[in-house]
Amino acid sequence: MVVQVLRDQIQRRVYPVHRLDRATSGVLLFALDSAGARWLGSQFQDGTVDKTYSAIVRGWPKQSGRVSHAIKAGGSGAVREASTAWTTLGRLESLNPIGRYPSARYSLIQLFPETGRRHQLRKHCAYIGHPIVGDVNYGDRHHNRFFRDNLGVTGLMLHASYLRIKHQCGHSLTLSDPMAERMRRVLGLLGGARLVGKE
Repeated sequence: MVVQVLRDQIQRRVYPVHRLDRATSGVLLFALDSAGARWLGSQFQDGTVDKTYSAIVRGWPKQSGRVSHAIKAGGSGAVREASTAWTTLGRLESLNPIGRYPSARYSLIQLFPETGRRHQLRKHCAYIGHPIVGDVNYGDRHHNRFFRDNLGVTGLMLHASYLRIKHQCGHSLTLSDPMAERMRRVLGLLGGARLVGKE
């Protein structure tokens, strides 16, 4: 759908290079010809592209860390190594009881994927016990329901915010996108919660 919209806007063919899950917002990358797509795509395959994502997760992860946990590939069923680093930007505690807990804890984190597996960030956050809010596949349904029913916010709280890649001319190309509107809205709605900050 995005491809067709962009083609209609610029009236020429485009080649997707950096795609996102349907539920994830943020930076996309397209090439204008097949040679450019191959050039850019090879950097993703080689793991030389710097990518940063923002996410709102359940709980309070450590200030920073790295998870290496193999992920099963889609159709083939093959298990492939996958690694993600993270940094916690801030922590919130809401006094709304959820499930068996008297309050709800959330964190705004940055994620730095070192590999590019399908649903890697979503699976890795769930694996370390801090699922991304709004994730219907790997998340926590109690917190997803709280966001929907009490805050009026739906959708995956995951946003591709930064991408750096080498252009064919040899220069570094940096693309960035501000935080998704739904995530800014969540932080504003939780502004009355206690801001805990960094350890």
